[in-house]
Amino acid sequence: MKVSWHATLLAVGCVVLTAIAAMPCAAQVTDAQIDQAIAKGVECVWNQQQPDGRWGQYDWAGGGHYPWGRDGIALMVLEFARVPVDDERYQKGLKLILEADLEQTYERSCRAIVLAQLTGRTKGNQQAGYRAALKRDVKWIQEAQGESGGWTYTNLHGGPGYHDFSNSQMAVLALSEAIMAGVEVSPEVMKKAQDLFLKAQRPDGGWNYRVGDTKDVSYGSMTAAAVATLFITRDYLTPQVGCPCRSGRSPRRDSAADKAIDAGVKWLAGKFVADNNPDYHTRWWVTYWLYSVARVGVASGYKYLGTHNWYREGAGYAVHQTVGGGQNFPYACMATLFLIKGKAPLLASKLQWDGDWNLHPRDLANLTQYLSKLKEQPIGWQIIPVEVPLEEWHEAPILYISAEEKIDLTDEQKQKFRRFAETGGTILFEASCGNRTARAWWENLCKELWPEYEFQRVAPQHPLWTADARIERGRVPVLFGLSDSLRTFVFLAPTDISCSWCTRAHTRQQNNFLLGTNLYAYATDKGPLRARLAGKREKPEQYRSARIAAGPKAALRIARLKTSGDYYAGANYHPLERYNADRDKAAPELKIADPVGPADVTPEALDVLWLTGRQSAALSDEAAEAVKAFLAGGGFLFAEAALGDERFQKSFAETAERLGLTLKPWAQDAAVVTGRMDGASGYDVSNPRFATHLRARRIGRGGPALEGIYLGSKLVGVYSPYDVMFSQTGCKAYGNLGYEEDDARAVATNILLLATCKRE
Repeated sequence: MKVSWHATLLAVGCVVLTAIAAMPCAAQVTDAQIDQAIAKGVECVWNQQQPDGRWGQYDWAGGGHYPWGRDGIALMVLEFARVPVDDERYQKGLKLILEADLEQTYERSCRAIVLAQLTGRTKGNQQAGYRAALKRDVKWIQEAQGESGGWTYTNLHGGPGYHDFSNSQMAVLALSEAIMAGVEVSPEVMKKAQDLFLKAQRPDGGWNYRVGDTKDVSYGSMTAAAVATLFITRDYLTPQVGCPCRSGRSPRRDSAADKAIDAGVKWLAGKFVADNNPDYHTRWWVTYWLYSVARVGVASGYKYLGTHNWYREGAGYAVHQTVGGGQNFPYACMATLFLIKGKAPLLASKLQWDGDWNLHPRDLANLTQYLSKLKEQPIGWQIIPVEVPLEEWHEAPILYISAEEKIDLTDEQKQKFRRFAETGGTILFEASCGNRTARAWWENLCKELWPEYEFQRVAPQHPLWTADARIERGRVPVLFGLSDSLRTFVFLAPTDISCSWCTRAHTRQQNNFLLGTNLYAYATDKGPLRARLAGKREKPEQYRSARIAAGPKAALRIARLKTSGDYYAGANYHPLERYNADRDKAAPELKIADPVGPADVTPEALDVLWLTGRQSAALSDEAAEAVKAFLAGGGFLFAEAALGDERFQKSFAETAERLGLTLKPWAQDAAVVTGRMDGASGYDVSNPRFATHLRARRIGRGGPALEGIYLGSKLVGVYSPYDVMFSQTGCKAYGNLGYEEDDARAVATNILLLATCKRE
């Protein structure tokens, strides 16, 4: 039997791509708007704080009284927004609620959640104090559970009495936060809670407020909260789902909790709306509903509920709800928490197809949770169906595939893997449980897609093992890779690594977790992860406002020069084509020819020769003579060290000397730097941004490092010891000594503009 609970997207009307494409424009909220709304939410919390540090009693319109309710949710917002721990206002409010004898489940739960977070942000005596307070709250919450397994507003002390699923889900959430903070929680408490939620699921797959309430139908906020609760209890009680491996296979399990989660997610997918609490009898608790949906989305990894991008659509509503006082204050706080919880940038996307794609269902959830604590920043993940457009594959730098079978793909879907890699994506394929069938299928597919490359074992000196953490002792994961000389773009794990993630084997198999942080650093070149709802990147103002004008030549015929070295480095990223696609309309268009040897290097056929590589710039005697004649006849040479590799730098210096060329470093006022050329105008690149690994080297040294290439007294080209053309594609390669994307394109444009001018 297949593990089903993450296959729901296929069952719920599949992912109807046309419906996704037809999302209303109103839902296209930006990350900038989200950040602004969160900032307003935090400001709202501060504005509502009273002079004594309190936020005051919350009186619900229905008659409920929560003396510390506003304080609890206010501090949750401030804590998850990561305001400084030593902020005087924060400490003032925190001190008061810590001293209070809280008698409400909601209030205790909110305080426990805040304390659990604080134990990860503090050290020493301060941390010990918060941990001790957290343990006291955990003890109270566990004792407050009724004999039915649920909680109500006050302490049931294990006995009979009224319970509801709103208080119950909040108590379980607080206990889960405590567990992640390293505080022990009774498995019996979690088991009783899970049994209650399973028993209370209604025939339609949803939940209402409490068992036995026949007049109350299933509704959105309670169903989402219940599903989120079952994720918590299932992960705590049965973390080994899909593991251990046996004979190259994962054990198939389909528990009652899995089935309930499936049915609950199906209900959510069918009912989702962003601006109302589905099937609730009044228009209340909308942001509570959204916050609960965020908990489901983050826990499950689902990007879509049915056809709905829950975060994008929910954010379109929530950004307008983060400010409010009085009765609206809790709603504003919930809206702010929704935006915070769902906005974590994504490390990896897990590929979903029609088959057993999710055999170790908690692998990425646990890995990103580990990395979030290690890096002290939120890091997310998501599930993407194989059918979604390539742009969605690029929402995370890593595409993760775990399989124990041959995957049936269309030709178009197969080619998407190649397009993903050649536009900067990194692929990690795991033969789950060391399955030989899956490994053989993947190796054959890679031969089909990348016939020019062969799998090689990732060598001990490969930067992957040291990109962030040093992995050199103990059980080092076995990996094979496909490399194009700039980067390894496909990693193959022939043996299982995800069971250690799925079962949270942090200590026993730590290297597998450190592999995750190293993949993060390697795939991004130690750069930041892309924002969750990142839109089209805008050029910096200095480049947007520049007026570009080419010289006498509006177009340039260009070709890569074949050398005795790796002249093909980076060819699979199509840098010349990418330059053409993204160039300023007034910049010179490139007429791209195939790589040329000596016979085709003539001024009649070409305007620009592009000489690049990582290892060598060596030319044969015939090629050297052809290049000298080309330059003497008016041709232009653009030479650059791919990734700024020092081997190429040394080799090019030798080649230039052999050709009788002189290299002259240009100062910051050079025409190619200022953009003010004789006969053309370009960008001012005197203060460019550098890629991560070059940034430290260029501190205090303004401007790009460009050198004029002279034949006698005549300027015949430009040499860059640092990477330009690969950098301007926007792709990342670990260790790249180059420029940020827009700056690299500006530098490239200036070099090519120079080639359009007359040079005496």
